[in-house]
Amino acid sequence: MKKYLKKIIEQNKTLNFYLFENRYWGLGKGMFFTNIFFKNFLGINKKFHGMIHFTSRVTHPEKLILFGKNQESVRFSFATSGSCYIQCNNGIEIGGGSIFAYGVKMISSNHDKKDSKKQIETEPIKIGVNVWIGANAIILPGVSIGDSSVVGAGAVVTKSFPENSVLAGNPARLIDKNE
Repeated sequence: MKKYLKKIIEQNKTLNFYLFENRYWGLGKGMFFTNIFFKNFLGINKKFHGMIHFTSRVTHPEKLILFGKNQESVRFSFATSGSCYIQCNNGIEIGGGSIFAYGVKMISSNHDKKDSKKQIETEPIKIGVNVWIGANAIILPGVSIGDSSVVGAGAVVTKSFPENSVLAGNPARLIDKNE
């Protein structure tokens, strides 16, 4: 067992980074190793490059782009926010400094109405820099959320919003400016 663990640590740059840089991100060792166990031993989200909560799922992680400074906060959200579903078929771009809570869904593609086997091509979801997405919010295909915006818990974002927006509701609407 020790040889197997050592081999995984040597092969897994993410695990090396967290272990040797002592970056547990406030997870606690139990949650940290639970996430590692689900990813490396059970193969859940194995293709995702980074720490991810064991109850969350990311599809097509190669189409997920993190940009800007302070990407640590985005990575922290992936590691700590459980029950998230990040579907990147058409791509998702997330700016640094952004965070998302438990149960967030980002769905970048939808099925064709006439043929459920076909997916509709759309623009990627674009989440700006320093955006805060509340628990159980849903971001739908082609949506852009501007920098320094807040998406309220349970909001369903069906259209794009400019920077400094505060969004809430189903469908989400502008309720305030984040000045």
